[in-house]
Amino acid sequence: MKILEIYAEDFGCLSDRRFTFGEGFNLIEGANESGKSTLQALLRFLFYGFPRRAGAEGEERDKRLSWKWRRAAGSAVVAVNDSTYTVTRKYLLRGTAGKETPVEELHVIDMTTGREVERGDKTPGEFLLGLPAELYDSTLCVRQSDIDRVGTPDTGEAVTTLLFSGGSGFDSEMAEKKLMAARRELMLYKGNGGRVPELETRLAELDEELATAKTNTEQLLHLRADVARFRAQVADRRRQLNAVNASLTVADLDKKILQYDEWHKAVAEEESCRAKLEQLRSEQAATAAPDSGFFDRVRGLLWKHTRAEDHALQTKAEVDLLRSVSFDKELIEGHAKAEELGGLAGIEKKLSDAARRRSGNYILAIMALVIAIVLVAGAFLASAAFLPLLLIGAVAGLAAAFLFYRAVKCSFLEQIVRNQLGIEEGTSIRAHLERCAKEDDAYLAHQEKLLLAEAQLARAKTECMELMGAVNGELSGVGATEKCTTVQMAQAALSGISRRAEQSREALTAATVNYEKARGITAALGAQIDPEAEQALRATRKRTEGSAEETPEALIRKRDYLSEAVAGLDNKRAEAERAEAALAAVAKDPAPLETERVAVEAELAEARQRLAALDMALEALKAANESLREGVLPRIAGMASEIFATLTEGKYSALRINDRFAVTLDTENGPLPLSRFSAGCRDAAYMALRLALVRTVSTEEMPLLLDEALSRLDDTRAKALMKVLQNYCKGGAQCLLFTCHSREAAFLSRHKNIQRITL
Repeated sequence: MKILEIYAEDFGCLSDRRFTFGEGFNLIEGANESGKSTLQALLRFLFYGFPRRAGAEGEERDKRLSWKWRRAAGSAVVAVNDSTYTVTRKYLLRGTAGKETPVEELHVIDMTTGREVERGDKTPGEFLLGLPAELYDSTLCVRQSDIDRVGTPDTGEAVTTLLFSGGSGFDSEMAEKKLMAARRELMLYKGNGGRVPELETRLAELDEELATAKTNTEQLLHLRADVARFRAQVADRRRQLNAVNASLTVADLDKKILQYDEWHKAVAEEESCRAKLEQLRSEQAATAAPDSGFFDRVRGLLWKHTRAEDHALQTKAEVDLLRSVSFDKELIEGHAKAEELGGLAGIEKKLSDAARRRSGNYILAIMALVIAIVLVAGAFLASAAFLPLLLIGAVAGLAAAFLFYRAVKCSFLEQIVRNQLGIEEGTSIRAHLERCAKEDDAYLAHQEKLLLAEAQLARAKTECMELMGAVNGELSGVGATEKCTTVQMAQAALSGISRRAEQSREALTAATVNYEKARGITAALGAQIDPEAEQALRATRKRTEGSAEETPEALIRKRDYLSEAVAGLDNKRAEAERAEAALAAVAKDPAPLETERVAVEAELAEARQRLAALDMALEALKAANESLREGVLPRIAGMASEIFATLTEGKYSALRINDRFAVTLDTENGPLPLSRFSAGCRDAAYMALRLALVRTVSTEEMPLLLDEALSRLDDTRAKALMKVLQNYCKGGAQCLLFTCHSREAAFLSRHKNIQRITL
């Protein structure tokens, strides 16, 4: 789909503004408050309307209503395949504040036929883009500071539902709800509700009623005999119960006196335990004890010391290895001399200049010699000008001799250079100097590595000393006097402190437990007695004659047994009498009950078959949904990883997402959540995930609407992202990039077919 035109009739800060967009990349520029985000929000309003007022984005409607009127209106012209559509939406609030009623008008017109499009219950976005609002917000539309909207569980659910339906309009979630509703009519997942339990209950009731009807007659014959037997047994048990109650009164007095004696012993034991506990607390207060985090801190310091010590040993081995490497000093010194002479380029230039001067001097010398010979010959032939010609010829001869001297001197320059650099005859000066330079570079690189390794070794040793000092500080804080120099000594000291602390804690815990136990016993015994009634109780026992032949427990058991027996026999008698009177009234004919039972059993079998079929359908739907999700997530993660690798130049090995669309990155230290990384890295990851989702949820090229999507990326990643977006547009897609910065325009200035719109 491509967006051809947007008309903002009244929307936020925009009024009567028309915007035309081209194919491919469109750059919409404007300062803050110029309406970039408003234009992007207008397109979402046209496709999906305003969010629910009670939702998380409930303020969106109030923010996007016209600044002049309480209305929002606009239209968009879009091209989908070979058809062109116009989407027009108008939204008006009527009434007073707090009692406003929204009135909305929506039309989707096919420009080819001029007719309203039949959309059913689909929004324009679902009809034209094939995406619900959730996926539109988390894929195509990147609102300012909302790029991470894609990493939510709702996105995963929306992607799965869209792919499961395959564009057919089938909603797996709705299908599951209907199956669940049908199943609940038969049987609830929790509890006993539903038609099946009702039929099972009725079947059990019928079985019970049939059994009761058959046994009622037989029971009536036995009930009358049972009533007489129960009456005789009740009278006998009452006589026994009276005798037991008399003995129990004496036993109860003895038991209470014994409770007073035990309470006095418990009070003495509580005082002894309290004194022991106070003594231990005083001893511990006088001794320094480690706090709750002492052992964790010391173990952490020892672990760090071990790592630092291992690092120091590794670094020392590296230093020793570097110190054992040797180099050719003659080649290094040769490179230094060559640098003094101007380096390879300077020496070759000097030799080249000397060769040219030698050739020039030879030529000039020959010319001067020829001139001298000609002048001398002319002097002898012309007697009138003999002396001047002879003098000029002599000067020319001297000049020729001087030039020959300079030419010979230039010939010896190469030998002089060889002698200075120690280069033998037959050896190329260039090859020798290149070998010297290579040896010198290797030597300098080696020295740099050696200095770095020695510095690391010094830092590692310093860290070991500081960590051991920290350990000794912790140990001295709890009374340790011996300074530890090794990890083994520190661990031994730590074990001793731990052992002493544990022994002290165990002793204090045991004393506390004993004291609390003694207090509990005293309180429990004290709750059972009244100290003020002790003397009166002892006086009453002296006046009471006799003693209990059995223990109080045995007497209580016997009394309870007899009481229960009397009550049980009375209940059985009354129950038998009531049953005798009730059986005749409740007796039923078994024939109608048997007929009803057959009908209920048949209906129950049919309901169970339907329940099994619904369970099979639910399991199949769930399995298909899970199978699709397991296939979609790896595919999305794979595409997102490829795009993210392009944006970050392969810095991270992989980008992963779980079934709740939470993003993690694979690093050298293992997978880490995206929240641990910079804002720019998070934006790049979420942008890669959005592009992967676009490719997954639709086979057609979708338009991207990006509001300040590059604001938190550095220049390198911003260029990489725009290159990815341009490649996306080359496939026939469209991209609308909203920005208030000039960086994007500068990046795109050398590219053709970029349409720029200034707000």
